[in-house]
Amino acid sequence: MPSNQYRSKGLWALKTKNGGKWPAAKEAAAPATSKTIVKDFGKGQKRTVVVPRSPRFYPTEKVTKPRALRRKASAPTIRESLQVGTVAIVLSGKFRGKRVIVIDRLASGLVLVSGPFKVNGVPLRRYNPAYLIATSTKVDLSSVKFENADKLNDAFFARPANSEDKSANVENKKVTADRIALQKSVDTQLLAVVKKTPFLKEYLASRFTITKGLNPHALKF
Repeated sequence: MPSNQYRSKGLWALKTKNGGKWPAAKEAAAPATSKTIVKDFGKGQKRTVVVPRSPRFYPTEKVTKPRALRRKASAPTIRESLQVGTVAIVLSGKFRGKRVIVIDRLASGLVLVSGPFKVNGVPLRRYNPAYLIATSTKVDLSSVKFENADKLNDAFFARPANSEDKSANVENKKVTADRIALQKSVDTQLLAVVKKTPFLKEYLASRFTITKGLNPHALKF
């Protein structure tokens, strides 16, 4: 019976406590979007922290967002020892141990070198300065003006991007006729300068090696 529930559930006490009236239902509080946090900075400053709304759906896998780089990319630098005309030793790649002549310091931070090709088989190519050791031997190239000097840049030696066509990628790796012609013109002028110094050609043709009992840190290049 309703009257029995009225007494057994103590509904009469709620009505009496509210002055003989049923208490009105409280409205649901709106979700807090922001709150004020007081931190003691010595002057009682207040800071408002915005609480974001919870999403309705969550991704099944963790999605990571790449962090934005705030630092500015600095211009590439090349060691002062790798000046034009310096004889350097290659430390990596199929030409490791070979001695090469620095032709130019490129804007990309790479170093353009050549064997010459007729002396030790090293063609015109770019190297990261980290894989070159500068020696005290130098070749005076101040009076040399290379033909097609406008091609001695990063754009000329850049390799085309790979495509889905595998046959096209094979063709891109082949040495072009322009590259061969440029190599011959540079080697002709380099050899003319190299022959002026006794035993320099033999020095460039020899490979640098470290034998047993030879400490690299004690060497004076």
